[in-house]
Amino acid sequence: SNHVVSFVEASDGTPWAATTSGIAWYNGFRWIQIADSITKNREPVFLTAANNGGFLTIIGGKLFRGSENGLLVIELRLNGKLIEPTNIVAEGNGRIIVGSGLNAYSYRNSKLDLMALKLNVSPMPASYATKSGAVWLNSHDGLFRMEGDRLSYRHKASRSILRISCLVENEHGDGMLSVQHPPEDRGIWEWKGDGPITFNRGEGGEAAFAMDISSSGEALAVYESGNVRAKINNMWYSLTNVPPQLRNITFLKFRRNGDLWVGSERGLFLCRRALNRWEYWRHPFPSLK
Repeated sequence: SNHVVSFVEASDGTPWAATTSGIAWYNGFRWIQIADSITKNREPVFLTAANNGGFLTIIGGKLFRGSENGLLVIELRLNGKLIEPTNIVAEGNGRIIVGSGLNAYSYRNSKLDLMALKLNVSPMPASYATKSGAVWLNSHDGLFRMEGDRLSYRHKASRSILRISCLVENEHGDGMLSVQHPPEDRGIWEWKGDGPITFNRGEGGEAAFAMDISSSGEALAVYESGNVRAKINNMWYSLTNVPPQLRNITFLKFRRNGDLWVGSERGLFLCRRALNRWEYWRHPFPSLK
């Protein structure tokens, strides 16, 4: 399948892609599927980079670490009880934050601990790991940013919990979030570093379903209407001639050098900034059935 649902570039630079049929990695010449029966007829929830290379994913309610050698299950037990993860975020310090139901857990050095966040956290799928190394938590008490063990309050919804379609942040802590609900908060919100999160009234009340921000502060947002907006020098512009690579997409991801990864129903694309051109990273995907 060429329908890419999730993608991650591991810390060693290896590209990993999850399609509707399984997981594959690119060795510089071609895509190679993971020869593992675990992925058969099971779509990974998402991929996230693991420390020291490889990736983490959730399949069938279990946490796995993946590499070129296949998948290795990470058993999550606390006081003898098996914890079923619904979301994970990996921090640069080696800790994995695991969401399960209304609880958050810290996993490090094969040890699982319950995190006492002391806030009314929504189910943990509402958590976001960003390029700055921080983790964002969305709760009924508001939106919080966690860096290490420091939890800081960042934003409160006008009257109910925020329904967020995207939350992205670059290495400098500059970021954007796209809110779907409540209606009065619907649209794009932006911030710089530790500054306030402000509503961008110029972008109207439409929520983006895919967006990202580069190290230089340039950003790209794709809307359900098909409209594509680019932020350059702090100004937003519409792309009048939308490249075909930006149609029917599933995600956007800027690399540190400004290149842009785009996942779509047709495959994986890479726009090289230095060459100002698109490359189609199909090659093709192996059959993962």
